[in-house]
Amino acid sequence: MRSPRRYIVWRVRTLIRDFFGLKLGVFIVLLIVTTLAFRSGSISEISKSVGDRWQEETLIAEFEFPLYKSEDSLRAERQRMREATEPIFYPFPEARQQTRGMADSIAASLDAVFNAYTDYLIGARRDSIAAGTDLSPQQLSTATVQDSLLFMDLRLHAPIRLSGSIWRHLGWDYARRSPDMPTSTRLAPTESPLFERILDAIADRSQRLQLQGVLDVPIDSVLTEYLTVRDTLAQTFEQRTVTSVVGHHEARERIRVWLEETVLQGNSHLSATAIFQFIEAIFVPSLIYQPGPTELRRREAEALILPVRGMVAEGEEIVRNGERITPAIKQKLDSLERERGSELSATQGRLQLLGQLLLGLTVVGIFGIFLRNARPEIFRSNKFILLLALFYAVVVVSFGIVIRFAPTQFIYAVPVVIVSVLLTVIFDSRMAFFGTFV
Repeated sequence: MRSPRRYIVWRVRTLIRDFFGLKLGVFIVLLIVTTLAFRSGSISEISKSVGDRWQEETLIAEFEFPLYKSEDSLRAERQRMREATEPIFYPFPEARQQTRGMADSIAASLDAVFNAYTDYLIGARRDSIAAGTDLSPQQLSTATVQDSLLFMDLRLHAPIRLSGSIWRHLGWDYARRSPDMPTSTRLAPTESPLFERILDAIADRSQRLQLQGVLDVPIDSVLTEYLTVRDTLAQTFEQRTVTSVVGHHEARERIRVWLEETVLQGNSHLSATAIFQFIEAIFVPSLIYQPGPTELRRREAEALILPVRGMVAEGEEIVRNGERITPAIKQKLDSLERERGSELSATQGRLQLLGQLLLGLTVVGIFGIFLRNARPEIFRSNKFILLLALFYAVVVVSFGIVIRFAPTQFIYAVPVVIVSVLLTVIFDSRMAFFGTFV
């Protein structure tokens, strides 16, 4: 006869063999999956939509609670606040000086380009006179070819991009002022070349606009009536009307129109694209938009918007029996539900988790006990245990996804019936019934 001590040792080993190892791991995994399938936090008790009729008893506020704004209303109010918040710009005091400096620098570069072009024209004319006839580019002298190559190289590296016809037009205007050009084509050197007059006019007009204030963004992007100019060095703020400043595109267009009316005076050789190339190369805005400080100011303005629009007094009637739910009533119902949900404390949350663990432990434990006592041949097979665990996990995970992210009617898409059929085919009807019930 087996001694009590040996019997206890044998039972302990049997339990370890049966429950610890793979089966214990499967049990823990199923317990975790079951617990996670539950919805955390408060569960909505009022599931009514606008237009539905209230079929329950007349609802009275049992306590005073705030009337929360709807998400759409709160979002729209915040957007209006953002649009009404003045943007912040920093002044750029060096704008006028930088504009003049860039104009002088570009003028020096273009002077070298057109000087090389003039040397090329004079050399080509000299070679043609020496030969007694017009020469093709391949018949020109080495010095003239070098001047042509220098012109092309300087043009390629110039700080402004122009078409070939514009380069030749401006170069011819420059070359005609050279004393080495023929008298019939020579211009009196009473005025500067056209490119210099264009650069000077753009710089002068830009400096005037910069004194007024030129934004580095389109004027249409400023939605407020005023804007703030913040000088961090002087620690000053200045509020200016939008009509007192000029947007970037508007300033460019003003300069172009003024240039055509004064300097060009109907000169059709220079297209609007070429004029804008000159303007973009020189023009510098004097008010720089600051997205970081502006966004900070907008967020501070948004924070001033309260999420509530009033209070619902204790004992106030919220909705009567048979009354159709309007947006105002729906807002009160949502506020009541939200206030009830906020009462879920940390202790209640832990108790909720404990209840979910106990329920999961009960469900998985009952099924394990059923297998251990009623179907020991299945319980001893790790292959069958893994198969049953897979079926169980698929159903539980499907339920968890549906109750979180899908409409209520999608709960019928959970494959419970398919699992029941599979259990019947693989095992028997008793196993299918108990498995489906669990």
